Amino acid sequence: MQSPKYIVLVLVAGLLASGTAGAMNVSSVVATASGFEASYTFDLPFTLNGNDVTSIMILEAGAGGEVSMGFPFSVAPGGTSTLAHNLGFFPTSALIVGLELPDPNVGDGKTHIVMMVDRGFAASSIGLRFSEAFPNSRHSLFIANLFIANFLLAVDGDAAAQQELEDFFLTGDGAAAAFTPGGYFRHIISTVIVPEPAGLGLWASGLAALVLLRRRA
Repeated sequence: MQSPKYIVLVLVAGLLASGTAGAMNVSSVVATASGFEASYTFDLPFTLNGNDVTSIMILEAGAGGEVSMGFPFSVAPGGTSTLAHNLGFFPTSALIVGLELPDPNVGDGKTHIVMMVDRGFAASSIGLRFSEAFPNSRHSLFIANLFIANFLLAVDGDAAAQQELEDFFLTGDGAAAAFTPGGYFRHIISTVIVPEPAGLGLWASGLAALVLLRRRA
């Protein structure tokens, strides 16, 4: 049986950026009668479990400090998809995050974080652990794989979780990964590795603790 110390180390450093940087993808911003429509078109030939990418959140910021969180979206692998929504401001930076959940009968049985990011960031993150690609987040937002728990709470409307994601996007490590709407971007896929069986119990305990803290707040 693995020691608790070893399990914690795996959970902290167990998010791996794969070699899948994706083909070039393009975005556009078009003025409308009520504001702007931002669209993001990308080719997602496959996912590691073969499942849809769900709980997708589009984070966007404007030059005047405006912030938008558009969610939830979902896309299926195997072709070209477009995510589009309306905003009241012109976005100058964007970051898109979604999850591919595990299937015990298909693929590697792990949860994958799919992110649409800046092309240069994608190229530099290939082969890195998630904690290496986002080094300043590993001891807070991402500790013990709580990124996924926090992200799902944000998609579910939790204000504190949404604020953490906004901070990550605007002033944290996510700012370096953000791309400019109207230009090109790439996708990266990260794998969450949880030791079995003790790791799952620790991860679940962390999720329960996070939910409890949110409710008390």
